[in-house]
Amino acid sequence: MSDKFIALRREPRTERAQRERAETEETRAALAARAPREEMPERLTDLGLVPVDVCEEAPEVRH
Repeated sequence: MSDKFIALRREPRTERAQRERAETEETRAALAARAPREEMPERLTDLGLVPVDVCEEAPEVRH
């Protein structure tokens, strides 16, 4: 058996000229609309992590 891998697409790629050019603001707005609404600190707290003050030193923990 050969060590080569051939990838096939179900749909052909669109040509660069056919692609719709989006402005930077439009692209950012689309990405922001698709982003999860939950805030990152809330997600980290749900994982069991505790917020640490910037002035506070991290505890010495061996992993």
